[in-house]
Amino acid sequence: MLVGGVEQDELIMGVSWIAGFRTEGGLTFGVGPNVGVNKEENHTSSMVVAAGTTMPFGDLYVPLNIAVAFAEGGPRVTTLISWISG
Repeated sequence: MLVGGVEQDELIMGVSWIAGFRTEGGLTFGVGPNVGVNKEENHTSSMVVAAGTTMPFGDLYVPLNIAVAFAEGGPRVTTLISWISG
């Protein structure tokens, strides 16, 4: 689940629920719904498609993902990066 954010100096709160799968090589793919509300309290819903990979660096793993929500005002793109140790 992803909760976010700020887009072009406008607060757009959104929640995405993405379900998918991961290959043995570390590639991930997923789709799911997105629900949001902007500062005018207009509610939006859209579909999200996400893909990414997990890169190993010794005992450190770095997931890098990109998600695109196909919304009414145009697509919204999110890039996510994190780290996993151990």
